[in-house]
Amino acid sequence: MSTSKFPQLSTSHRRGILVSLLLLALILVAGWYLSTWREGPGTALPPEPPVTPGVPVTPGVPVTPGVPVTPGVLPELVVVRDLPPLTMEPQTPIDPNWSHSRGATVSFLGPRFFNTFRIQVGDIRHDPVTGWRIEFQLGNVGTDPIFVNNDTFRFYMVEGQNALSSIEGGEFVLRSGEMKGFAVLARNPRAGAIIVDIGTESLTLFFDAFRDREKIADTVPSEVGSAKIGGEEMRIVLPRQSYSIAGNGLFKAQAMYTILLDNEALGNFKRPPGGNVGLVAVRIANTTDEPMVLGAFKVESLDTYTRESFQHFTSFDEVVTLLQARTLPSTILPRQIVEGYLPFLFAHPNHMASLSLRSSHGLLALQSIESFFRKR
Repeated sequence: MSTSKFPQLSTSHRRGILVSLLLLALILVAGWYLSTWREGPGTALPPEPPVTPGVPVTPGVPVTPGVPVTPGVLPELVVVRDLPPLTMEPQTPIDPNWSHSRGATVSFLGPRFFNTFRIQVGDIRHDPVTGWRIEFQLGNVGTDPIFVNNDTFRFYMVEGQNALSSIEGGEFVLRSGEMKGFAVLARNPRAGAIIVDIGTESLTLFFDAFRDREKIADTVPSEVGSAKIGGEEMRIVLPRQSYSIAGNGLFKAQAMYTILLDNEALGNFKRPPGGNVGLVAVRIANTTDEPMVLGAFKVESLDTYTRESFQHFTSFDEVVTLLQARTLPSTILPRQIVEGYLPFLFAHPNHMASLSLRSSHGLLALQSIESFFRKR
């Protein structure tokens, strides 16, 4: 812009106007970029809307039930919105030895069957002022009554504060052969988990994801949440729950949420009999100055009782061919943060769903994927 257009202004005024115009242009370009999400390898998924007080926590899903996501690119993804209701039909219970040694969690993908009871998570609501309301279905398949009170179902505060937990409508007794739906309340909106103690079982339902939703936002190395296991040369990265961040000094990762699908298959990832295929949203940061190359990929649904499992081994190239722009790139550039979907299998409510992704920077392992928050 020539100075002749501002003959009445001083040089400093003209410079100020130019700087203001440049800042305005940058703001407009940034606003346009944020409002138009462009798919591409390593691009982020659409932003998640904030939780609306007093309504069900059902964040926006990047796929619509029964509608192709990207025609001609992805297979049609049919999302499971609501789980079937809990029943009292005979079921094989979870192996108590596995439950006690691993620390069983309440599943977001379906019921859990135990020797004397079965349980399923229902609607979840959060209000930043009044707190939490989480619905459960509970069935008594044992011989002794189950006392449902503030000791058997209670909210837990990581910070040590009082969650102000209670049973909506008051405590009650569930007799043998009975099933009932109820809600657990917490007047402290900072609660982060529910502990369920019934008989010899102590279960946990984590939902910190609703509260914080802190995503990986930097490439600072971290070794929190990793472990040296077996003959692995590098520490294995093991995120434990939704949105928890784990790293091995070379990369860090988090599993944010799952989407359960009603598809018979996603490519060669076949739906197990009576089960489902699904997607888990993962974010990874390469915290080194070297490219991170993704390699072998494995999914597994393990029967906790028989130790039999449904598995699929492949290379990450197959995942890229299947999901294309919606998965991670095959190579993560130095100091780059990427986000995308990875497939998994879930054969039965008592199975443990897991996946592992090998790379030049070490192994990413997601275990008990069923305990990660499910989007509907």
